[in-house]
Amino acid sequence: MAQPVFDRRLYDLKFAELCHELRQKTSAATRRVPFEQRKLGQGEGAGFYEKLVDAHLEILGEHLEGVDRICREVWRKQGGIETPDFVRAVVRNRVFATIAARCSAIRGEIELTAERKRFKGLTPILHHLAQERAHLENRWANRYDIEARELGYANASAFELRSTTIGSVREPENRRRVFIEDAGPLSFPRPEGADSYSKFRTKTLQKRLAEIDGRLLYLNQQFPEWRVWGGYGPGNTPPPYYDEILHLEEERERLILALSKRVKLETKPALHNARRAAYERGKKTEGEHQESERFTHSPDYRSVSLRGKTYGLTTRQAQMIQILHEQHEQGNPDVGKDFVLEQLGTRNSRWQDTFKSNRQAREALITTGSKRGTLRLNI
Repeated sequence: MAQPVFDRRLYDLKFAELCHELRQKTSAATRRVPFEQRKLGQGEGAGFYEKLVDAHLEILGEHLEGVDRICREVWRKQGGIETPDFVRAVVRNRVFATIAARCSAIRGEIELTAERKRFKGLTPILHHLAQERAHLENRWANRYDIEARELGYANASAFELRSTTIGSVREPENRRRVFIEDAGPLSFPRPEGADSYSKFRTKTLQKRLAEIDGRLLYLNQQFPEWRVWGGYGPGNTPPPYYDEILHLEEERERLILALSKRVKLETKPALHNARRAAYERGKKTEGEHQESERFTHSPDYRSVSLRGKTYGLTTRQAQMIQILHEQHEQGNPDVGKDFVLEQLGTRNSRWQDTFKSNRQAREALITTGSKRGTLRLNI
């Protein structure tokens, strides 16, 4: 039975609606992360970015279920029958394309957030993202491999699967799938040292994966008809390079699994060190914390220091800071704006005008009080 060509236009329309839901869920999830961090009294360190990645990936998992669902809806609307080749060529390809696109978008958003907040220790976070992506791809690949095999057994009663020549293509009975991670010694010299060899093996796997991706891209462009082939059966000849494509895709899945294990082993020390450093920073004594936050000033308040940075002030600016500091020392940190302006002799002007020429000092030293119309030192 001839299968229809997958309607990509209908799929794209349904996928657009799904992406709108994805944006809403992602926005809500990422807003919860900093709120929960503040609630726990934690800063925006390595743990914050790791939770941000996990929030994105959790929403991505739900999104992939939707991609799987609309692929099948479109296929059924067209009257197509779900075959092992439909699962491998249509559903799995679109799920994997979505994973690649979303993980790239997540990485870009994490890097942008880190740059905006001037966070430097992003390397272990990106390794964590790569590791989770590999696990996600492996999980979905296993799911579709199981489904494809079960569909093959279900169709066995209708089609007699034979290990003989069909047209010009031979399907071997005991085809051995080579797992490169378990392959024998390499034919070229290995670098000395356990650490060097581990990195060398990882690069070898990555190089092979790149070769497979390039070959698959070429075959998919040259022979798109293999995606909708109805399967082995009487008079059903497979498209050109069908067996090679299936073999390459299976090898690609195994390479991804092998690389995910290596990434986990290689990034585990880096993640441990980052968490340890964050823990050590959190163990600073109260005295050290107070020292770093200490507010100091010259006798006339023309020069003040806060959080390790010194600010030079004009006479009127110094008077304003002195008023706020003296009230803070007396236990009354919130001071009314009108009182400050009256002490300065400028009741008819705004308090911001006093710092018009020194906006950086104003933003660093002064903040609004807990009540409306009040000011206080930012300490």
